[in-house]
Amino acid sequence: MWFKQLSDHAPLADPLVEVRQLLQRHYEKSGRALSAPIYSNLHSGYFMTLDEIGAKAKFPNEPKSLRLVESDSNGPIALHELSLDKDKPRLLATFVDPRYTSNFDQAILKIKSHVKDETKGEIRHLSVPALNVEAVWLHFDEEKHDRFALTRNFNAKDSGKLHNGHDFLALLEKLKNKLGKIDEEMGA
Repeated sequence: MWFKQLSDHAPLADPLVEVRQLLQRHYEKSGRALSAPIYSNLHSGYFMTLDEIGAKAKFPNEPKSLRLVESDSNGPIALHELSLDKDKPRLLATFVDPRYTSNFDQAILKIKSHVKDETKGEIRHLSVPALNVEAVWLHFDEEKHDRFALTRNFNAKDSGKLHNGHDFLALLEKLKNKLGKIDEEMGA
């Protein structure tokens, strides 16, 4: 159950057909030609702002996007972010940087190594753009079991850890508090 079923959300992926030719050219330049793309790992994208981070912070309840991984026989090649508007589905972003897709894969593997039962829980993606933080979020009905694995963060010592919800919110609050100490003349 960790990942959603693509068949339930297939119409939201329609915009990928429109950009297929452009993506194909990019893949060929990187030495990976896709004859038949494989889509997998469908999961929801969640978003937090700085205003939502603090002593009484809670994780968002409503997804803002749907994300899926595109692969070839050599593994992941892109991660697509799609709108949730069934009437007018849109491609919001495509991430083709090999480090980005690899970091996502590594976060999933980290979660799998600690939480073996894939029949419960749902993989989600949490983004906090103002902090340059992204994480794979394994969500359960009982939030105390939730786990977070960072996929993007510029604080290397926190990158290798698997966090519970309480610790992850504390990390976000710590990073937010550091923003106040950044010299605005340095371009922050």
